[in-house]
Amino acid sequence: MLLAQSIQLQYAEMVDKGATINFNDEIVAFVPFRHLEKEDGSKLQKGEEAQFEIIEFNKDFKKVVASHMTIHKEEEAKIVKQAAKKQAKAAEEAKPTLGDANDKLQALKDKMDGKK
Repeated sequence: MLLAQSIQLQYAEMVDKGATINFNDEIVAFVPFRHLEKEDGSKLQKGEEAQFEIIEFNKDFKKVVASHMTIHKEEEAKIVKQAAKKQAKAAEEAKPTLGDANDKLQALKDKMDGKK
């Protein structure tokens, strides 16, 4: 279950396979190492503030998993999608029309008939 809310926090400490973030005295979230990556490719350092998105929540086991990487990956995906739409629109506009094809066919026919 994904929650789309992002939270501005700093992570508290490094653990075996990632880092922990303290939301308050009772709630501590885990962030795997692969989700600590910043937009420039470097890793977040202890005490650095960043936005985190909750990617997993289990109330029964009091398990919260957060990610910083998903925030900039979603933004990157939006930019790529917008660029693809622009490119598709430009390609659609650049397609030859029937009129263009008729002009080319007429020129070819004239050339074959020896008119040009």
